[in-house]
Amino acid sequence: MQVITEQNTTLQWIFLAGWILTALAWLYMAQLKGKIGLNKATFTASDKQTYLKLMAACTKNDGEQVLKLLPLWASDLFPGEVFTNLNQVDAKINNLDFSKALQQLQKSYYSADKGSWNGNDFFRVISRLQTKTEQAQQVEIALNP
Repeated sequence: MQVITEQNTTLQWIFLAGWILTALAWLYMAQLKGKIGLNKATFTASDKQTYLKLMAACTKNDGEQVLKLLPLWASDLFPGEVFTNLNQVDAKINNLDFSKALQQLQKSYYSADKGSWNGNDFFRVISRLQTKTEQAQQVEIALNP
């Protein structure tokens, strides 16, 4: 005569469910940590490349390139935000010197009395804004553990 015993697999299912929940929680936390890392004001090499390209375009007095790079630079300067036009950039930066330099640049390319554009003033304004924003964001990082 054979004795047939029924095994209770409930405990196995509980361990499996716990393991799956732990794995999902770990995955969620890894993704959340990645999102927080993107929002922190840390400047990566690619962010610096956009800034350096912008500075080079100012030095070369290449206003067309500056106009193209400004939204990209602003997106790097303010992580988590995407800028598609110059009005958005100007509104977000909200700086009188930047607004004047941008108007001068746009005037030299889009107005009826087009003139040659000198990027020296724009270079100084962008440089100050970059430095000021980086310093403010470093202070913010230092305050937030």
